[in-house]
Amino acid sequence: MKIKLNDTNNGIIIFTKCDSEDLIITKCVIQLNEDFEHFFSQITKDKVKNDTCFNKISITMNRNPSEDVSIFTKRLSLNLKKHIGNFIKLRFSQSLKVEISVKIQDNNFNDIGNVKLEDIINSQNLDVAKVSVVANNEKCQHFYFLIKKNVPLIESVNIKNEIIWGFPIVPNITFIKGESNNFSYKWYLQYNINEAKTKHDILPNLPENVIEIDQNYICDLKAEFTNKEEMSKILENIENYSIIFRIMLNSEISSLFDTIYRFNHINKPLEACWREERINRFKGDLKLSPELNVNRLKIVTFNILSEICAQTDKALNEMYTSCPQYALHSNYRRSLLARELIDLNADIIGLQEVQSCLYESFIHILMEFKGYSGVFNSDYASVTTFYKRELFNLLESDTILFKKMLINDYPEIVKEIKVKWPNFIEYLLDKILTVFQIVVLEHKITNVIYVFANTHFYYHPFGGHVRILQAKLLMDLIEKYLKRLRLSFPSKEVFTFLFGDFNTLAISDARTLFTEGIINSNSSEWIHSTLLNYNKKERSDSNDEQCENVNGHLNEDELKNLELHSLGFDLQTNNRCIDLLDIHLDKKYNNIQIRHKEKERIENADSKGFSSSLYYPFTNKVNRFSGQLDYIYLVEEEAFSDKFNIFLNNFLPYIDEAALSPINTLPSPQYPSDHISIGIDISITKNEN
Repeated sequence: MKIKLNDTNNGIIIFTKCDSEDLIITKCVIQLNEDFEHFFSQITKDKVKNDTCFNKISITMNRNPSEDVSIFTKRLSLNLKKHIGNFIKLRFSQSLKVEISVKIQDNNFNDIGNVKLEDIINSQNLDVAKVSVVANNEKCQHFYFLIKKNVPLIESVNIKNEIIWGFPIVPNITFIKGESNNFSYKWYLQYNINEAKTKHDILPNLPENVIEIDQNYICDLKAEFTNKEEMSKILENIENYSIIFRIMLNSEISSLFDTIYRFNHINKPLEACWREERINRFKGDLKLSPELNVNRLKIVTFNILSEICAQTDKALNEMYTSCPQYALHSNYRRSLLARELIDLNADIIGLQEVQSCLYESFIHILMEFKGYSGVFNSDYASVTTFYKRELFNLLESDTILFKKMLINDYPEIVKEIKVKWPNFIEYLLDKILTVFQIVVLEHKITNVIYVFANTHFYYHPFGGHVRILQAKLLMDLIEKYLKRLRLSFPSKEVFTFLFGDFNTLAISDARTLFTEGIINSNSSEWIHSTLLNYNKKERSDSNDEQCENVNGHLNEDELKNLELHSLGFDLQTNNRCIDLLDIHLDKKYNNIQIRHKEKERIENADSKGFSSSLYYPFTNKVNRFSGQLDYIYLVEEEAFSDKFNIFLNNFLPYIDEAALSPINTLPSPQYPSDHISIGIDISITKNEN
């Protein structure tokens, strides 16, 4: 029996050398077609009895490259014997004695031996596998299959977020000798009322009567049907449907190369809430002038609540008791997070509390697909900054650890700290994991250079003294960058933004240092250095941003008994910051215009450090705490106000506390974090006057 050497419709045997390990992945895929059925029906003397029996065999094995081909073919023969025996039982309701022999052949159909598996991959001549099937010691037939070498393969597919109608599905695919662009993707809906449904299945073929809903790597799961009645019917019974994910190799036509997964549980769509309204307002058409449009920048920062922090005893028993347990589960929250990031559609997105596993297996995949590039340092996992590739070129980036910068660059301050704050260096500093992530981008249209600093300051309610130092070091770091960039790009404009979770309230000294550029040694928060017990082992689950006395203020009598200047430092910075969330900026600066004027904020019951001049009444809201901890600053260099005009086109809207009812706190079944995302829409133009 001769075969066409380009025919892969009947079966294939793949040999792919693994790049990451010293392995050869072998995959044998055989279509049990009419030739097989005819051969066995001659022996069983029976027609097919089971039309639903499987009709494809797929066997994957990991082998050593130096393994002799005879050992491999014996192993494959045993596997095929088992699968073909099961096929005969199911298809014909009979048992036959079956013997299988596999041989590797050259292009002239000569058996070869005395070679290793790696020789098959390296040879230009070994392209055929002969599978000989003997049934009941009387009938024998030879089947021939092509050998394909170093074909990109799919090792596994995982979906690590809950499948909810209307939310993105983000697959985590492990590739062997390939990457995502070697494949094409299709998503389908299948009505599946099988009561014995598993979490997921690997299917041999694409089932019949499926509805195609997407053709992208990531499925938005927002299929719109022409027949609205049909769509309504599907949504009413969505829990009886499965999602099918088909992955097709671009270089091959045959469906034998397809990988097909079925995921067997879809949650009903969530009801719309306050989130949709704020997203729509932030994305609305503002009808800006051409000058404002070309200089327009949408910046969002979001503490996404790390998966570890959401599951600590303190989180479950104190901070998030109003939130149902299922809504704190990482897979559920990932779906909400994916929707939030996609819907925001900002030019720059800074995230905090990002774990390495979440970044690599989920967020990075999602954002890359949506047109973003990200900066992330797995050694200092906590923050990541994404930017739209179509708008920016990355010039440089770095992630600096606060504690290393303090020790290496500020020996005089460290020397004084050892005297003023005994045991701080020895017992606390090493536990402080704050980083400053610096990302320098060039705008592809305007050639403006933007410096973005993303950070997450020390969390402890009595850590005000630490946060002052962090603010000082961050501003000094930014100054170094600005001096160097202005020397390197003397003809280009350079603008710098700081954003993140600063764990500082409006009344905090760290915020004062940012906006005023100076803090004295007698400032009240230096007293925090006496309130932290450095010898006491920090609780591993302390993510306490909702202490009753979040800024650690003492009463007047206690303050009188302390010499604050003996605890603190006189600090100043050469540049100041403009708090872009201050709704009174246009009264303080002649060069700032706020497009949408807002009413004064009303303090709510759990507010800490409330300021009616800040746009957001709160950015973090948990049990017994509500306050603004997240900020977006613009660094104001010398004569900045004379050179440039600032237009605050829009804010990512604040949340009315009443809208959170009945849970009244965050996170919730509609929102993934205890912080809200905050954002600005800003244009900076030259002052021609």
